[in-house]
Amino acid sequence: MVLELQTLGIEDAEKAIGAGMAMARRYGRPMAFVVADREGEPIATLRMDGAAARNMRQALRKAKTAAIMARNTLAFKRDLEERNGSLPEWGDPMLTTLQGGYVVKPVEIVDKQAARITVDPVDDIVLGSVACGGLPLELDEEVARTMVRAMGYKPVVDERIVIHWKTKKLLESGARRTTLQLPVGGDWMKIGQETISASKVGNLIITSGIPGINRKTGVLPESPADQFALAYENLRFVLESMGVAGPEEIAHITVYIPDPSLRNLINRGWMALYPDGERPARKTNQVPLPEGMFVQLQAIAVVGEKRMQLEIPGLAHRDPLPMGVKAGPYVFSSVISPQDPATGNTVSGAQAQIVRNFENVRLLMQQAGGTVDNVNHLWVFMKNFDHQPAMVDEWVRVYPEDGDRPARKTVQYELGQNTEIQIQATGYIGAERINFETPGHTHHDPIPMAARTGGLLQSSGISGIDPATGKVPGDLDSQIKWGMFHVRNLMKESNGTLDDIVSITILVRDLAQAATISDRLIELFPEPAKQPALKFVNYRMPGSSHLQYHVTALIGE
Repeated sequence: MVLELQTLGIEDAEKAIGAGMAMARRYGRPMAFVVADREGEPIATLRMDGAAARNMRQALRKAKTAAIMARNTLAFKRDLEERNGSLPEWGDPMLTTLQGGYVVKPVEIVDKQAARITVDPVDDIVLGSVACGGLPLELDEEVARTMVRAMGYKPVVDERIVIHWKTKKLLESGARRTTLQLPVGGDWMKIGQETISASKVGNLIITSGIPGINRKTGVLPESPADQFALAYENLRFVLESMGVAGPEEIAHITVYIPDPSLRNLINRGWMALYPDGERPARKTNQVPLPEGMFVQLQAIAVVGEKRMQLEIPGLAHRDPLPMGVKAGPYVFSSVISPQDPATGNTVSGAQAQIVRNFENVRLLMQQAGGTVDNVNHLWVFMKNFDHQPAMVDEWVRVYPEDGDRPARKTVQYELGQNTEIQIQATGYIGAERINFETPGHTHHDPIPMAARTGGLLQSSGISGIDPATGKVPGDLDSQIKWGMFHVRNLMKESNGTLDDIVSITILVRDLAQAATISDRLIELFPEPAKQPALKFVNYRMPGSSHLQYHVTALIGE
């Protein structure tokens, strides 16, 4: 084992600042960057056009602090908090506790001739520091980590912020589906919060919506930040209890928020769960939640499969998340937007965006080692349903063969000013896709009732259509009856059973209907404690529909 003793130089600084600038462009904000030596003196600085002068002043202070204190600025902040200390006692006006300053330490290598191999930082030796400013502090932290990696070093992680996973042995009864339900006080179902639960079939785990309710008291904090923190804690507890070995087995997280102003609270818990940059796919849905609730988290985990991040060259999210992941045979996308990989910009015009979006789905599946024939299900989010015919035309062009298409749900959804369509995809690599229909239920669009690839079965929207009339009755009771009738028939037609269902997402016109719909599920699943994970979502409903069922099942695996 050889100890590599170096100091940072101008070549290191160029790599770090180049990586920082690329991240700033990804996030769409100008930033300031500093790379400093072991004394905290700048080796190189850069302030992008449009970045405020204060961004550079902050970055200089962060770099100085990280170098001379031999720790990241966030770790320095926690040190002060733990001993009730303060910055003035150090007598140096350049010190700061703002996030985004990273110490750089040497690493041990096993081969002098090899490229720098990052193993573990050497605690007592400092090579220098990097820092940046201009983004929310959690993202400054993310950019600083990227700068360290660009130089070939491993970012130093403060152990106090590392979440230590405490996996519990899941007590499986031998039944096809194992369900965990979290006892939480209060009658939450009456206002639309489903039972907090998770279900497992085979190696696939899906949770309900996990809110920021205090598990011990059943109380929902008034503070949005407190709710977000508890939601991440509750999600971890549920997945640990389901036998998930660690955060690396989580493949996808959906974040439900009622207002876009809450988006800035998502990344704090997200980056604490994933400080090293290897993260699941993620989709944020803005929908009404029960009164006083600011967040729900829903996760998909694949036990025994460590996910692999997927990126589309030329495209990137502004939030710290990948374009998608592959976990075993499963592929889960984050939201896919109509951006041109050649420019990184959103293409202009609804027709062009529709074509571009489906092409980006193809590119993502290609990165996973598959094709569009490996897509099993799509959520299509459209701002204006006037463009629905154009979307269907592209759908038929991409999937021309009736009987061999993914399941699909199209939702009218408020998107950004220049965006008309977004897509979220689920795929399965290594098997042929099969379509299924049920007697007495049809869709207006050329989509199947459900698609199955390998063991993964996912449905399109299952409405409460009366098979005798081919129409949706006007009352909720009848729609529940016929919707469950079609769910039962779907599982029969697909050679599965109701016990193969991992999760049911139920779209509702009104969250106040959730309790009634949930109570009726006993007709499908006689033992409430063993029901699949449930998620109610208040999207806009078509016509006279009060609800739609969306089934995810794992058959024969």
